[in-house]
Amino acid sequence: MVDDVLKVSGTDGLRVGDSSTMPRITTGNTMALCVVIGEGAAGSNRASHCLMA
Repeated sequence: MVDDVLKVSGTDGLRVGDSSTMPRITTGNTMALCVVIGEGAAGSNRASHCLMA
């Protein structure tokens, strides 16, 4: 399970940003959805890293 910032529950420092985080399988092309998930993961990772520095 992942939370809203793609952190894996039960582990420290692990995030997942791919199509496995989608709650339902879509019937169309998942390329655009994977790009959006990846952008969100990069943004949240960047924000958490900047807070730590």
